[in-house]
Amino acid sequence: MPVLIVGGPSNVGKTTAASAIAEQMGCAVLAVDDLARRSTAPALAFERDPASWTRPPPELVRLLIQKGEALWPEVQTAITETLARRQTLLVEGEGPAPAALATFSGDEVRSAFIVELEGEVLNRTLTSRSAAFRALPPAQQANVIAMNVGYGRWLVEECERAGERWLPSQPWSTLRDRLMQAWA
Repeated sequence: MPVLIVGGPSNVGKTTAASAIAEQMGCAVLAVDDLARRSTAPALAFERDPASWTRPPPELVRLLIQKGEALWPEVQTAITETLARRQTLLVEGEGPAPAALATFSGDEVRSAFIVELEGEVLNRTLTSRSAAFRALPPAQQANVIAMNVGYGRWLVEECERAGERWLPSQPWSTLRDRLMQAWA
């Protein structure tokens, strides 16, 4: 049974699609964001600090990449243990990097990364779904959007370099089916 990974920036539909797929398949979900929330590692604390959103977007992208690197050992262990038990696991969240998946061979781990490269789409999504985002001053909202777009661009480049799949988030109505096709 494979381990399925869906990665990407915040608010691109990962959690919604992963939940629907896991329910359909009857498999467990490892939410990478839950690992980050439980961690006390300094590399993972920046998102909890409201002052972080005053940083320039390229620095925020670098911090997201470092977050993924800090979480990878725990995610890798969960994947390895799941494969040893011959079970299916769906790993969902920010963090898994395309290049890190090279540690697994063959079809045992299948990944797809969802990206949204349109800042206006992210702005509408964040505004409608996140009270914390709405509470930020406009300049900090712009930094959050630019961070997510920049992280998405980095993921596209990394996917192309590592031979992994990436998908645009839109249209959301077909995202679940497009993920299933990417993993097939």
